[in-house]
Amino acid sequence: MQALTRLLPRMGPDQAYVINRRQRRTLHNLLSSQYRRLCVGFRNGKFLYDGPVGDFSDDETACYVAMITALEQTGDKDAAQVLRQIAEGETETSNHVRVAEAARAALARSQTRMAQNLTHG
Repeated sequence: MQALTRLLPRMGPDQAYVINRRQRRTLHNLLSSQYRRLCVGFRNGKFLYDGPVGDFSDDETACYVAMITALEQTGDKDAAQVLRQIAEGETETSNHVRVAEAARAALARSQTRMAQNLTHG
């Protein structure tokens, strides 16, 4: 986890090709399943399913933010969907808020970049 946290944010849009389709799918799945499990599993005092519920550790939070940053750089349609799910998800703790804010910011930047590509492309 520490290696991902350290390496993924260094990747720029011109290096997005180093993450192949299978690796991107793995990042999508990790983010969406873990985030859903921890943030949406418990709401308004009720369990929504039988899975474990809790907060992210600081290390997990940093890793999720790093994955979000990397997905933003790939600019693919599936990444935008995952980022949107996280950005619009329920937040219960400060670490959940931090991850959701990172997703909102990444989504906004990637939408701006796509709009610029359409006008200049």
